[in-house]
Amino acid sequence: MSFPGAAQELANLVLSPGRIEFDARVGPKPHRLWIKGVGGKAGEVTPHADSALAMGLVPAMGAGGTLRVEGDVSPRVLRMQREFQGIQRAWSHEWASERAPLSEVAVEAGERLAPPPGSSGRVAAFFSGGVDSWASILSEPEITDLIFVRGVDIVPSLSPRHVGLSERVESVLGGVAEEMDKSLHVVEVNIREFSDQFVDWGFFFNSVLSGIALYFESIFDRVLIPTDTNYANQPPFGSSRMIDGLWSSEALEIVDHGGRLNRFERIRLLAENPLAQRSLRVCYMNYDRTYNCGRCPKCNFTMICLEALGTRERFTTFPARFDFSVLEDYTPPESIHQVLWEECLRGVEEAGRKDLARVVRPVVERGARNTTDPALISAQEEAAAAQAKLREVLGSTSWRMTAPLRRAGAAARRMRRRSERRSSRR
Repeated sequence: MSFPGAAQELANLVLSPGRIEFDARVGPKPHRLWIKGVGGKAGEVTPHADSALAMGLVPAMGAGGTLRVEGDVSPRVLRMQREFQGIQRAWSHEWASERAPLSEVAVEAGERLAPPPGSSGRVAAFFSGGVDSWASILSEPEITDLIFVRGVDIVPSLSPRHVGLSERVESVLGGVAEEMDKSLHVVEVNIREFSDQFVDWGFFFNSVLSGIALYFESIFDRVLIPTDTNYANQPPFGSSRMIDGLWSSEALEIVDHGGRLNRFERIRLLAENPLAQRSLRVCYMNYDRTYNCGRCPKCNFTMICLEALGTRERFTTFPARFDFSVLEDYTPPESIHQVLWEECLRGVEEAGRKDLARVVRPVVERGARNTTDPALISAQEEAAAAQAKLREVLGSTSWRMTAPLRRAGAAARRMRRRSERRSSRR
């Protein structure tokens, strides 16, 4: 199989205790990427080149061609990355993005000796303090360790609202982990300034988390990536049961976790937990550099669900009062957001909160009329392209000049069919 496109590299690889760094020679200029261990045992592990491949593969697929990895990779990871690429390439045709669909690349890398299966008895989960990670922790008793990542959803270089926020969140979650008697491991990455050039973060973040999970291969048997949707509604992008496990090595199992519960059910799971009540963080807008702004759609969603469950006032990380103004003209931008608001509406109606239902129902109704579903957009674009091509053909000089011949041919075909029908009656 040929792979036309660019010759790309993950080169000058450095693997040392608490650090992996490499040059991502993808796109117009190289970028030095790294994962640094800054807390817990993260500063003591020595990673493998597997992490570099997980972080660099999807951006390289934007150009196609080849991707040479200067290092040895797990045989299983090398084998399964081909399946991962096939799925991502197919999915990318449905992404609501201005970028071109992905192309598969030929990965060139050495193979390290297959590591023995994990036997430490330790299971880690990524922990941001959000609904999904809290639901995984509370529903999975085998979790022994937590991983907090700097530089993924809190990126001060991309948003001044994030300045100082990572330290505050890390401090809160560190105290929570200690009270739960779980070790918190902190790593820092600088991937966003690089990857945002090539792929939307929502389509790619799980690859980065998989790379960080592989960083910890030597100390964990399993690492859980809390998924943000239930299995019935997992979209063809981001964290998914279908692809996250493909990054597992012989020694480490990577698991897309939590899909058996929808978002309202997850909030119900943590609603009565005192630790969640003083640490829950869902906000992505962070107006005024607040932990949860209380004004963005995601904050409103969570607060409405907690109010329906009768526990909102116990969650001290949110404002004391509602601000529904953002919802007055808010329309869920994609089908997966629409599903979440529909779940919210069912939850508040089941709780008998007609006042909250009056707030949520218009959001759901606007979403139902929205046409930004990626699959629908793709179909509309294809239909428009076909119509434009037809107009181009119909308006061309060659089409007009050959019109008499086409009409004569059509007349001859009609006469032949009439003759055949008369013969069949005899």
